[in-house]
Amino acid sequence: MGIGRSITVNDDVKNWFAYGTENEFCLSDFDVILMRKDPPFDMEYIYATYILDLAKMGGAKVINDPSAIRNLNEKVSITMFPSVTPPTLVTSNQSDLESFLNQQEKIVVKPLDGMGGRSIFIVEKGEPNTNTIFEGKRREQ
Repeated sequence: MGIGRSITVNDDVKNWFAYGTENEFCLSDFDVILMRKDPPFDMEYIYATYILDLAKMGGAKVINDPSAIRNLNEKVSITMFPSVTPPTLVTSNQSDLESFLNQQEKIVVKPLDGMGGRSIFIVEKGEPNTNTIFEGKRREQ
């Protein structure tokens, strides 16, 4: 069982949707369940994927497979597609970061478990705050 609300979509620019009343639902009764939850990747997140696994076994089609989103970090998974992604390094080692910056000259540094643009830095070679940014990122891990 889960708690949720239906949504009615309207053809109106100002009032394009409306929530229904909150009810209990049996998840396996749904035709489709869309899983879209931002981090943090905590136990609540893990439990949600377990429950969605059960709904899937009960016959519901679950978009964004629960075991896949549980087992595959979206920021790490891009390393599986190097031909269509920019050069990528996953590390918490400061000397590796420095070498990568020297090679690339301009990099984006972000946490693996962040969301919404938080704690993302664009770092250019020779920037005076580079060590501070790298040290801060290492402490976040």
